[in-house]
Amino acid sequence: MALSNLNPFSKKPEEAKPAAAKKKSVKEKKSGSGKAGNEKTLAALKSVLRPIVSEKNTMLNALNKYVFEVAPETNRIEVKKGIEVLYNVRVESVNIIPVKKRAVRYGKTSGWTKAGKKAIVTLKKGEKIEVSKGV
Repeated sequence: MALSNLNPFSKKPEEAKPAAAKKKSVKEKKSGSGKAGNEKTLAALKSVLRPIVSEKNTMLNALNKYVFEVAPETNRIEVKKGIEVLYNVRVESVNIIPVKKRAVRYGKTSGWTKAGKKAIVTLKKGEKIEVSKGV
């Protein structure tokens, strides 16, 4: 009889009930913690890498179009959701352009530029993003 008390894996039926009640209360607290919002933000950060600021892209801003560098495996839907989450704006359309790598030389050293994707995002009327601020 004394050996059954030493077994750490044996549970008494009275102890099991309060533990189950504690687990339910913990689950209730976690459900309202807003973790889903963090997951959306992380997914948006993975798909939309950075805005591309150039003279040509600044002229497109007058037409309510903004250019972003996006991850190579990203599609239009992910870009749209990502921009809406990160910048809190409404997106009208997304056009994606593949950027090919190019050969470059610096003296005798030759190499390649980085390949990737860029997205031209058109916002709905009245929406605006400040991407060139501080540049």
